[in-house]
Amino acid sequence: MIKILVVEDERDKLKAVMIGLLSVAGITDESIKKARDANEAKHWLRTEHYDLMILDISIPETSDLDPRPNGGSCY
Repeated sequence: MIKILVVEDERDKLKAVMIGLLSVAGITDESIKKARDANEAKHWLRTEHYDLMILDISIPETSDLDPRPNGGSCY
């Protein structure tokens, strides 16, 4: 089974990405891990292996902060 990490802080964009991914044969909700900020994404990248990561470049370091223009480029 393919494992996907989606890093997106905006709800509407995350929803659109999820709809697109779930329309692909063989991809289920269980295949996808979601992160809403850089810290959460780093946690998942340290603890699991992913075949694909979809990364929003402008994300906050933590969910209580505003997005940084290059917040996702530290990966």
